[in-house]
Amino acid sequence: MERQVVEEKTRKLHVTLEMNAQMQKELDEKEEKIRILEAKNETLRQTAEAKTGEVGVLKQKISMLEEQLTSKVAEEKKLQDEKRELLANISLHGWLFKKGIKGPTANTWRRRYFKIEEGSKLTYYKTAGDGPPQGFIDLDQVVSVGAVSGAQQDKNNCTFHISTENRTYELLAHDDSTMKKWIGSIQYMKEWRAKQKREANH
Repeated sequence: MERQVVEEKTRKLHVTLEMNAQMQKELDEKEEKIRILEAKNETLRQTAEAKTGEVGVLKQKISMLEEQLTSKVAEEKKLQDEKRELLANISLHGWLFKKGIKGPTANTWRRRYFKIEEGSKLTYYKTAGDGPPQGFIDLDQVVSVGAVSGAQQDKNNCTFHISTENRTYELLAHDDSTMKKWIGSIQYMKEWRAKQKREANH
């Protein structure tokens, strides 16, 4: 009888140990899952921090680009305002006499119609219509402009020159007032074009 009792207790003890082992195994598995989840959470946290940092950098870049765009828009507006001012202050078109320098027209005054074209070309024609141009003066190449002096000046003081890097043009206006208008307009255009180039290079 006592033997049966001992065997029963032994059997129950084995069962209890097996159950404890199974429970320990399940506990270990759950702890491993928790460790995996914690590792994933840490990875996600680090990724989120990195993304937050990237977002901050992107925001800074966007802010810088917006500032640059605002600056460019302001520069463009300034140039447009200056262009409107330029066009409002100058009127580069009209009749002048141009002195030839070579060939059959050397030292001969010929009446030509001058007008500004393509922003920097002072083109001259035989007529004020749509005839073929006879030539042009590149205002970007102008070195100096002003009234001629001494014996080269006509009796009405209406002769002026436009000197470029390659040639000097002698021109004769209708009167002193018209000559001064042309000189002032060309000088204004020359300075404005030079300013545009300087700003474009910065």
